Amino acid sequence: MTAKNIAGQKFHSLTVVERVENVRGAAAWRCRCECGAERIARGIDLRSGSIKSCGCTMRARLRELRTTHGMSRSPEWTCWESMLRRCSDPRVKFYRRYGGRGIKVCDRWRDFANFFADMGPRPSPKHSIERNDTNGNYEPGNCRWATPIEQQNNRSDNVLLTHNGRTMTLTQWAREVGMAENTLRARIRNGWPTGAALTRPAVPRAAPGTSPRSRPSAKARLLERIGGGGK
Repeated sequence: MTAKNIAGQKFHSLTVVERVENVRGAAAWRCRCECGAERIARGIDLRSGSIKSCGCTMRARLRELRTTHGMSRSPEWTCWESMLRRCSDPRVKFYRRYGGRGIKVCDRWRDFANFFADMGPRPSPKHSIERNDTNGNYEPGNCRWATPIEQQNNRSDNVLLTHNGRTMTLTQWAREVGMAENTLRARIRNGWPTGAALTRPAVPRAAPGTSPRSRPSAKARLLERIGGGGK
């Protein structure tokens, strides 16, 4: 379906200049802000009002809040400010992974007091904000404080393994059984049963110059691959 031409129209502080390549499957437009800066925005975001400027109005709002709010130097404030910026300011380094993908901050959390009331104090200096659904927005019910290890376990490309009634990521299992992650990943990729992949000791590589007779035979390697209990 051809997108309706909205070039020349104004949405809040943004005037649409021209059509550009789609963003996340939706028609996108190059826009000029009242402050003179330009940004790319999807038409659906312009029409819904979720994007109103190049980010300058949010930056002005942050400066205002920073001078009036008692927690402007707290870790929670820093986390909240970074969250807003990466979702609304195209000049921020990781904007393309957040605002550029359509990830938004809910209206309630655009006020720091509401954000702090919902999230509470950061448990430790190691914790930062984490979205349970990595494709979802920053909003109550989808966010929590998490450590770097917990965030790693929540990556969308994780491999989950179940053994003896327990389900964990491949990285967690490798750490628990004391095996190199690459070794375990290769076993699973090559079709090993989960129980065998987790419990069979790795076969040491033969040293250079070692006689082939001292190396495991092809049959022995095949039996090791398919042997072991559990799935």
